Amino acid sequence: MGKLETIFPTEKNYKNIPTDSSLLCIENDDYLVGNAKKDLTDIEIEVLSLFTDKINKPLINKNSEWYQILMNDAFPTDIGEYRIIQVNLIKTNPHFCTQWETEIKQISNSIHAVLKLSDERILIIEKKKTNTFSIEKIEDFFLALDMNYDCQSNLFIGTFCDYHFSFKKIFSEERRIFDFSLTQSSETKSLTLANCALDFYSQEPVNKSYLLKTLHTQWFQHGDNCSEIIEGLWKNHGNISVTAKNLSMYRSTLVYKIDKIFEETQLNLRKMDDLFLLYLLVSNFS
Repeated sequence: MGKLETIFPTEKNYKNIPTDSSLLCIENDDYLVGNAKKDLTDIEIEVLSLFTDKINKPLINKNSEWYQILMNDAFPTDIGEYRIIQVNLIKTNPHFCTQWETEIKQISNSIHAVLKLSDERILIIEKKKTNTFSIEKIEDFFLALDMNYDCQSNLFIGTFCDYHFSFKKIFSEERRIFDFSLTQSSETKSLTLANCALDFYSQEPVNKSYLLKTLHTQWFQHGDNCSEIIEGLWKNHGNISVTAKNLSMYRSTLVYKIDKIFEETQLNLRKMDDLFLLYLLVSNFS
């Protein structure tokens, strides 16, 4: 270990594990030698990580804005809509954590924050923008990461909610949905509220759901005829032509309204999971 200290730049010695996440520490008998990550190359970080896996655990900055938002019910300072992407990560190669996290932050300029709850659970906070990725593109990105870094990930892609709602309550419920769904099956790469709603809310009281109430308030506060369209499509098993006829509406008009609903909710009424979720909202909260 003495030779490593002479090869790599060191900052200072520590008796206990430092809380400064900018340091990479090497264990040396009865003390730790701290190396500033900014002074190390990616290869040097990878080599040193062979000696530091047990002592350099990911730490959460409890003073960060989104830790305060998710854990202490604070509100975002930046107005907008946000969603939480939960990543359940099984790392078969633990030495690429830094590079993996760097790539996550570079997905898009819509990524607002990345928080590590543990080695296995990482949160990505995304702000809604015009270039927001589709669920399919997010899944493709993580499939590529899994191959590049020899790991396995499952995702829960949350729903965009306006900044003035309680993200502490939203995250708490989405976290329970994700954990519940993982116990049912870990084969599905990307989970969403829509494809988990039927199983989860068949065991939970829908009328007590803060998440569902929030989405109903956010999406149906204008009082237009969206509820009528959703109920009609559900009754007709998603058949657009029959629903348009029943609503005395041109088919093209109904298609236009379906597309407008997608723009607002990111839910496609042509898909039964998405249609079920919206029907669940209008049938319980309207």
